[in-house]
Amino acid sequence: MNIPKQLTTVTTFSKVLAGILFILLPVLGFYLGMHYQKIVNETALLESNVISPPVQGLPDTKEVLVPSVLLANPGPYINKIVKVQAIVIPNNLACTLRNCGPGVACCNTCGGGLFLSDSSGETAIPSSNTEGSIHLIGEGVSCSGMDCDIKCTPLEKGETYIVTGKLVEKTNTGGKTYELEYISHSPAHPSEIIFNGTRLKEGDIFNFSPKDRCVSDIQVKLHKLPTTLRSGY
Repeated sequence: MNIPKQLTTVTTFSKVLAGILFILLPVLGFYLGMHYQKIVNETALLESNVISPPVQGLPDTKEVLVPSVLLANPGPYINKIVKVQAIVIPNNLACTLRNCGPGVACCNTCGGGLFLSDSSGETAIPSSNTEGSIHLIGEGVSCSGMDCDIKCTPLEKGETYIVTGKLVEKTNTGGKTYELEYISHSPAHPSEIIFNGTRLKEGDIFNFSPKDRCVSDIQVKLHKLPTTLRSGY
Protein backbone atom coordinates (compact mmCIF):
# COMPACT_ATOMS: atom_id res chain seq x y z
CA MET A 1 0.00 0.00 0.00
CA ASN A 2 1.48 3.28 -1.10
CA ILE A 3 0.80 6.23 1.21
CA PRO A 4 0.99 9.69 -0.33
CA LYS A 5 4.21 11.41 0.60
CA GLN A 6 2.43 14.56 1.84
CA LEU A 7 0.78 12.49 4.59
CA THR A 8 4.06 11.20 5.97
CA THR A 9 6.19 14.31 5.60
CA VAL A 10 6.87 16.22 8.85
CA THR A 11 6.15 19.91 8.36
CA THR A 12 6.03 22.96 10.58
CA PHE A 13 2.22 22.83 10.53
CA SER A 14 2.12 19.18 11.56
CA LYS A 15 4.51 19.90 14.44
CA VAL A 16 2.35 22.79 15.68
CA LEU A 17 -0.85 20.72 15.33
CA ALA A 18 0.70 17.80 17.22
CA GLY A 19 1.81 20.12 20.01
CA ILE A 20 -1.66 21.65 20.32
CA LEU A 21 -3.34 18.23 20.43
CA PHE A 22 -0.76 16.97 22.92
CA ILE A 23 -1.73 19.75 25.33
CA LEU A 24 -5.44 20.13 24.52
CA LEU A 25 -6.61 16.48 24.59
CA PRO A 26 -5.49 15.70 28.19
CA VAL A 27 -6.99 18.98 29.44
CA LEU A 28 -10.27 18.28 27.63
CA GLY A 29 -10.35 14.71 28.94
CA PHE A 30 -9.74 15.92 32.50
CA TYR A 31 -12.56 18.49 32.25
CA LEU A 32 -15.05 15.97 30.86
CA GLY A 33 -14.11 13.46 33.53
CA MET A 34 -14.66 15.99 36.33
CA HIS A 35 -18.04 17.00 34.89
CA TYR A 36 -19.13 13.36 34.59
CA GLN A 37 -18.07 12.60 38.17
CA LYS A 38 -20.07 15.59 39.42
CA ILE A 39 -23.21 14.25 37.72
CA VAL A 40 -22.61 10.77 39.20
CA ASN A 41 -22.17 12.22 42.71
CA GLU A 42 -25.35 14.33 42.52
CA THR A 43 -27.35 11.34 41.27
CA ALA A 44 -26.07 9.20 44.14
CA LEU A 45 -27.00 11.89 46.68
CA LEU A 46 -30.50 12.23 45.26
CA GLU A 47 -31.05 8.47 45.39
CA SER A 48 -29.88 8.32 49.01
CA ASN A 49 -32.17 11.24 49.96
CA VAL A 50 -29.17 13.23 51.26
CA ILE A 51 -30.38 16.17 49.21
CA SER A 52 -33.81 16.79 47.72
CA PRO A 53 -34.60 17.68 44.14
CA PRO A 54 -35.83 21.23 43.57
CA VAL A 55 -39.53 21.72 44.28
CA GLN A 56 -41.67 23.00 41.46
CA GLY A 57 -43.00 26.50 42.04
CA LEU A 58 -46.49 27.13 43.28
CA PRO A 59 -49.21 27.64 40.68
CA ASP A 60 -50.47 31.16 40.06
CA THR A 61 -53.74 30.51 41.87
CA LYS A 62 -53.76 31.09 45.63
CA GLU A 63 -57.07 29.29 46.17
CA VAL A 64 -57.41 26.51 48.72
CA LEU A 65 -59.30 23.59 47.20
CA VAL A 66 -61.29 20.74 48.70
CA PRO A 67 -60.71 17.19 47.41
CA SER A 68 -64.02 16.85 45.53
CA VAL A 69 -63.49 20.13 43.66
CA LEU A 70 -59.87 19.28 42.84
CA LEU A 71 -60.77 15.81 41.57
CA ALA A 72 -63.71 17.10 39.55
CA ASN A 73 -61.29 19.08 37.36
CA PRO A 74 -57.72 17.87 38.01
CA GLY A 75 -56.30 18.78 34.60
CA PRO A 76 -54.99 22.29 35.38
CA TYR A 77 -53.32 21.07 38.59
CA ILE A 78 -51.55 17.88 37.46
CA ASN A 79 -47.85 17.96 38.44
CA LYS A 80 -48.40 21.29 40.17
CA ILE A 81 -48.34 22.17 43.84
CA VAL A 82 -51.77 22.82 45.33
CA LYS A 83 -53.28 23.51 48.72
CA VAL A 84 -56.13 21.27 49.84
CA GLN A 85 -58.33 21.71 52.90
CA ALA A 86 -59.65 18.38 54.10
CA ILE A 87 -60.29 16.03 56.99
CA VAL A 88 -57.91 13.13 57.56
CA ILE A 89 -59.34 9.60 57.43
CA PRO A 90 -57.64 6.19 57.28
CA ASN A 91 -58.68 3.99 54.37
CA ASN A 92 -57.77 0.81 52.50
CA LEU A 93 -56.94 -0.78 55.85
CA ALA A 94 -55.58 -4.31 56.01
CA CYS A 95 -55.94 -5.98 59.42
CA THR A 96 -54.99 -9.27 60.99
CA LEU A 97 -57.87 -11.67 61.63
CA ARG A 98 -57.22 -12.93 65.13
CA ASN A 99 -60.13 -14.14 67.27
CA CYS A 100 -59.99 -11.62 70.11
CA GLY A 101 -62.11 -13.72 72.45
CA PRO A 102 -64.72 -12.63 74.98
CA GLY A 103 -64.14 -9.38 76.81
CA VAL A 104 -61.35 -8.22 74.47
CA ALA A 105 -62.24 -5.03 72.63
CA CYS A 106 -59.57 -5.34 69.95
CA CYS A 107 -56.51 -7.47 69.29
CA ASN A 108 -55.82 -7.05 65.57
CA THR A 109 -53.23 -4.74 64.05
CA CYS A 110 -54.04 -2.72 60.94
CA GLY A 111 -52.21 -0.65 58.35
CA GLY A 112 -53.36 1.40 55.41
CA GLY A 113 -53.42 4.67 53.58
CA LEU A 114 -54.08 8.23 54.69
CA PHE A 115 -56.85 9.90 52.71
CA LEU A 116 -58.06 13.49 52.56
CA SER A 117 -61.81 13.86 52.40
CA ASP A 118 -64.53 16.49 52.27
CA SER A 119 -66.55 14.38 54.71
CA SER A 120 -66.24 14.47 58.49
CA GLY A 121 -66.16 11.51 60.81
CA GLU A 122 -63.85 8.57 61.30
CA THR A 123 -65.72 6.00 59.21
CA ALA A 124 -63.68 4.85 56.24
CA ILE A 125 -65.12 5.82 52.89
CA PRO A 126 -64.52 4.23 49.46
CA SER A 127 -61.07 4.91 48.07
CA SER A 128 -62.33 5.89 44.61
CA ASN A 129 -61.42 9.44 43.71
CA THR A 130 -64.99 9.99 42.51
CA GLU A 131 -66.11 9.78 46.14
CA GLY A 132 -64.37 13.03 46.98
CA SER A 133 -61.28 11.66 48.73
CA ILE A 134 -57.66 11.72 47.64
CA HIS A 135 -54.79 9.51 48.73
CA LEU A 136 -51.94 11.38 50.42
CA ILE A 137 -48.59 9.75 49.66
CA GLY A 138 -44.99 10.37 50.68
CA GLU A 139 -42.28 9.14 53.01
CA GLY A 140 -43.72 8.44 56.46
CA VAL A 141 -47.34 9.10 55.40
CA SER A 142 -49.53 6.23 56.65
CA CYS A 143 -52.19 5.04 59.08
CA SER A 144 -51.70 2.07 61.40
CA GLY A 145 -52.41 0.71 64.87
CA MET A 146 -54.85 -1.59 66.63
CA ASP A 147 -58.24 -2.03 64.98
CA CYS A 148 -59.88 0.07 67.70
CA ASP A 149 -57.17 2.75 67.78
CA ILE A 150 -55.91 3.66 64.31
CA LYS A 151 -53.43 6.53 64.24
CA CYS A 152 -52.14 8.44 61.22
CA THR A 153 -48.89 10.30 60.59
CA PRO A 154 -47.82 13.05 60.00
CA LEU A 155 -51.46 14.19 60.25
CA GLU A 156 -53.95 13.16 62.92
CA LYS A 157 -57.06 11.18 62.10
CA GLY A 158 -60.24 13.21 62.21
CA GLU A 159 -58.47 16.59 62.19
CA THR A 160 -58.85 19.21 59.45
CA TYR A 161 -55.74 20.61 57.77
CA ILE A 162 -54.60 22.68 54.83
CA VAL A 163 -52.23 20.29 53.08
CA THR A 164 -49.70 21.44 50.49
CA GLY A 165 -48.66 18.82 47.97
CA LYS A 166 -48.03 17.95 44.35
CA LEU A 167 -50.94 16.42 42.44
CA VAL A 168 -49.85 13.38 40.41
CA GLU A 169 -51.83 11.33 37.91
CA LYS A 170 -51.57 7.54 37.76
CA THR A 171 -53.03 5.16 35.20
CA ASN A 172 -54.04 1.61 36.14
CA THR A 173 -56.48 -1.04 34.98
CA GLY A 174 -59.37 0.81 36.57
CA GLY A 175 -58.55 4.07 34.81
CA LYS A 176 -56.86 7.24 35.97
CA THR A 177 -56.48 8.06 39.64
CA TYR A 178 -54.91 11.02 41.39
CA GLU A 179 -52.70 11.22 44.45
CA LEU A 180 -51.20 14.08 46.42
CA GLU A 181 -47.48 13.98 47.20
CA TYR A 182 -47.11 15.43 50.70
CA ILE A 183 -44.97 18.56 51.18
CA SER A 184 -46.28 20.31 54.29
CA HIS A 185 -49.41 21.07 56.30
CA SER A 186 -50.95 23.58 58.69
CA PRO A 187 -54.13 23.61 60.81
CA ALA A 188 -57.18 24.57 58.77
CA HIS A 189 -58.46 26.69 61.64
CA PRO A 190 -56.32 28.90 63.89
CA SER A 191 -56.78 28.81 67.63
CA GLU A 192 -60.37 29.71 68.46
CA ILE A 193 -61.69 31.14 71.72
CA ILE A 194 -65.47 31.30 71.97
CA PHE A 195 -66.87 33.18 74.97
CA ASN A 196 -70.64 33.29 75.35
CA GLY A 197 -71.03 32.77 71.61
CA THR A 198 -68.46 35.45 70.66
CA ARG A 199 -65.28 34.40 68.80
CA LEU A 200 -62.26 36.11 70.36
CA LYS A 201 -58.73 36.49 69.04
CA GLU A 202 -55.66 35.40 70.96
CA GLY A 203 -54.73 37.97 73.58
CA ASP A 204 -58.16 39.66 73.63
CA ILE A 205 -59.23 41.25 76.93
CA PHE A 206 -62.73 40.37 78.05
CA ASN A 207 -64.82 40.68 81.21
CA PHE A 208 -66.70 37.86 82.87
CA SER A 209 -68.55 37.37 86.13
CA PRO A 210 -68.07 34.48 88.59
CA LYS A 211 -70.96 32.58 87.00
CA ASP A 212 -69.12 32.66 83.67
CA ARG A 213 -66.29 30.62 85.09
CA CYS A 214 -68.11 27.42 84.27
CA VAL A 215 -66.08 25.44 81.72
CA SER A 216 -69.11 25.19 79.43
CA ASP A 217 -69.19 28.99 79.04
CA ILE A 218 -65.67 29.25 77.63
CA GLN A 219 -64.64 27.01 74.74
CA VAL A 220 -61.01 26.95 73.64
CA LYS A 221 -59.80 25.12 70.54
CA LEU A 222 -56.03 25.09 70.53
CA HIS A 223 -55.21 22.95 67.47
CA LYS A 224 -51.73 22.50 68.98
CA LEU A 225 -50.98 26.23 68.83
CA PRO A 226 -50.07 28.22 71.96
CA THR A 227 -52.95 30.39 73.13
CA THR A 228 -52.92 33.06 75.85
CA LEU A 229 -56.11 34.26 77.53
CA ARG A 230 -56.01 37.57 79.40
CA SER A 231 -58.98 38.37 81.57
CA GLY A 232 -60.05 41.86 82.59
CA TYR A 233 -61.97 40.47 85.58
